[in-house]
Amino acid sequence: MNNTTTLDVPIRQTTAQEYIIYPTGSAGAFACDSPDGYELCDGQELDVLLGGHWITGHIEHRPHTASRFIARDGQSLCGLSAEMKIRI
Repeated sequence: MNNTTTLDVPIRQTTAQEYIIYPTGSAGAFACDSPDGYELCDGQELDVLLGGHWITGHIEHRPHTASRFIARDGQSLCGLSAEMKIRI
């Protein structure tokens, strides 16, 4: 006789929210879904849709310069522009 027990544990799934980014009034900064939306911060982790593929990385924002996206591999850089699709 086999005395095994199955334990059903719910899997917690996190769902990223998709946004379109727009420039804000701050130099080089971008916000989600409108210029007055949630502003992306330096170091913020996110995915950017490039060439039909979601690329994971983070935002780098230096004063008086445009924000840029740095892919998780640490070597791929991409400038941000209005109407790019992101998910956070």
